[in-house]
Amino acid sequence: MFTKNDVNEDGFMDMPLNQTFIGMNRWKYVGVKGLMSQFGVKHINIVNLGGQTAHNFDQENRDTLTWGTEMITQRTEAFGKIGYVFPERKYNSVGLQLFGVNHVQRSYYGLRQYNGDEKSFYSNFIYQTILGNTNHKLKLGLSYLYDDVKENLDTSRFDRIEQVPGAFAEYTLILNEKMTLVTGFRADYHNLYKWIYSPRLHFRYGIAEKTVLRASGGMGTRIASIIAENSGYLASSRRFVYPGTNNAYGLEPEVAVNAGLTLSQGFKLNYREGSIVIDFFRTEFLDQVVVDLDKSSQEVNFYNLSTSMGQSFANSFQIEFSYEIVKRFDVKMAYRYYDVKTDFSKGLLRKSLLAKDRGFVNLAYETRKNKKMGNWKFDATTQLIGPQRLPYTASNPLQYQLREYTPFYVLQSAQITRVFSKMFELYLGGENLTNY
Repeated sequence: MFTKNDVNEDGFMDMPLNQTFIGMNRWKYVGVKGLMSQFGVKHINIVNLGGQTAHNFDQENRDTLTWGTEMITQRTEAFGKIGYVFPERKYNSVGLQLFGVNHVQRSYYGLRQYNGDEKSFYSNFIYQTILGNTNHKLKLGLSYLYDDVKENLDTSRFDRIEQVPGAFAEYTLILNEKMTLVTGFRADYHNLYKWIYSPRLHFRYGIAEKTVLRASGGMGTRIASIIAENSGYLASSRRFVYPGTNNAYGLEPEVAVNAGLTLSQGFKLNYREGSIVIDFFRTEFLDQVVVDLDKSSQEVNFYNLSTSMGQSFANSFQIEFSYEIVKRFDVKMAYRYYDVKTDFSKGLLRKSLLAKDRGFVNLAYETRKNKKMGNWKFDATTQLIGPQRLPYTASNPLQYQLREYTPFYVLQSAQITRVFSKMFELYLGGENLTNY
């Protein structure tokens, strides 16, 4: 978007101005003796400008009389994959994955300034074989992560270097044509948080030809980057409150256990294919970095919540229906129930700014393809978003207090695509067509 729009005439841009450049190139090699490789580079340059329409975005003379925000992101990625399949032992292979990132962000939100730099490198070595026969498959591997993060928020500085060597194993057991079991375990040694263990399990059971039940479970650990992940709150008047500036803001890692079931049922009606998918997942946090917007209307508080201090969980239920009504005309409908609650400073509350109920309807149609593989495509999507709890604002002056929940609303988008060939296509689309 290159022009400032202010349809509701409140003095602020309805959408930020955006300038995006993305360049990428890949190289692929497939040898005749089992050697394969792929390499690539990618560069992203994004500029986002928002705030009051009268704001001057001149870099040399910062406008302090009006409110504005600017975010400049430059990111360069490089990756490489090398694999080798042993010619005389087709079930034995080795692979090496490499990935590097240089990420630079410069931004300000009114008078607040946030800068972030990250240099990251990840390598992963995998060996795959079978044990006796193809019903028993084994993967072994080693990995290494190096992550150098430097952040500045106003006058506060946050620097950390993470080095994480690790090892993992995965065993696949094909019991019969209907049942498959996959178990895995990895151990990582974090230079700041010592040993981290991550077990997981997957089970698949083909109940009938078009009926499949899947079960999964596991445990994971994550280091939260609280400023980058919550940078939107920098646009508010809230002050960030955190335990310290050492390591990862003086916070412990997040640890969670996740388990769930997925049941998928395929069917054929009037010679057309369709499917129904039902899933339920629960995530239980053993330790979570809480983003508390309810303790104070003037603060965003970050702190750890362990099971000895309270509970934090997420229950997710979703049902999805897909069907080809007529040839090349598909409909997809879904409903999702998301129950996410945490023991905040004011008690067990539903997570703010997250809808408990969501609906989705997508209609897609495409014409027959011509000799050049060209055709027309039409796509329309409707999203139904239920009420969301708003953060605590009762301590604000009356004119700045908000209601407890947002209203139910609908978002609609549509797109028309003209495909001329495999190499060239044009599209025209619109978002938020109901002007919510």
